[in-house]
Amino acid sequence: MKYNRLLVPLCLAISACASEPLPLSYYLLSTPSADQARQQSMTERNILVIEDVEMAAYLRQSGIAMQTNGSQLQISKQHLWAENLELAVPKHLATAMQSRSANYQVYIRNLDYVPSARYSLRVHIDNLQATDQGEVVSSGRYQLIDNENSTRSIAVDFYFERDLQEDGYSHAVAKIRELLGDIAADVIRSAESLN
Repeated sequence: MKYNRLLVPLCLAISACASEPLPLSYYLLSTPSADQARQQSMTERNILVIEDVEMAAYLRQSGIAMQTNGSQLQISKQHLWAENLELAVPKHLATAMQSRSANYQVYIRNLDYVPSARYSLRVHIDNLQATDQGEVVSSGRYQLIDNENSTRSIAVDFYFERDLQEDGYSHAVAKIRELLGDIAADVIRSAESLN
């Protein structure tokens, strides 16, 4: 009976030493910059509002995804998004679109005061992850709605990929930012094709 009283605390002490907590790393999709802080007129350019960005279910959690074996996903428990992607992706898309064209003023519904918009954008992202094949991929679709003439609205399926030149989550996140820039550039091209 004496041994049981000593054995339990000893086992707890040994297991506590054996299981040190894993360090967590948090990643931002975009970082604020001085270029983003500027005053803008709301009447000089066509206004494009991001109405909705919907993410695939596996992207709605905090772990960064890695695709392995073609169709298997590993969700990291150590490498995490610092901000929910459903909030971070629209912000990054808006910044990327704004930087790619002086012809459009981009707003995000529910985050900005949105004046009467010429274009509305809805995006669904099916994939946004690194793969064990040394690349990052993004696929999905977007609808660009011309609020002045709905018959000119378009729907576009997209697929973009970028090669990874380095190992590590930091590099993968940087490449994911570039993929979102590719989506933003495609949206701007589509908007200009409607003019």
